[in-house]
Amino acid sequence: MRSLRSVKEQLAVAEVKNQQLSDQLAQANGRVADLDKENQANVSKLREAAETEQRLESELMAAKSVVVSHEKIFERLAALQAPQAKSVNAKKNSVDSQNSLFNSEE
Repeated sequence: MRSLRSVKEQLAVAEVKNQQLSDQLAQANGRVADLDKENQANVSKLREAAETEQRLESELMAAKSVVVSHEKIFERLAALQAPQAKSVNAKKNSVDSQNSLFNSEE
């Protein structure tokens, strides 16, 4: 009879231990589920960030292209205006020298 009581006590202790482990397992499974949801949210944020990065890089490349285009336009305008400025100065100098010729004859 004593051994039967001892076995029953051991069984009761094992059942309590089993219940505690089951509770711990349930808590761990709940935490895993929470972490999985958090992980999915982070993956979604990461994808959005990567898409934003690609869009911004594309916009930056387009903006750089526009800047280069504008720089070329300004260079062409400057090149076109430079000869005109020389031409205006040359005409002025020519008129001045012609006037000095006429003034010297008087």
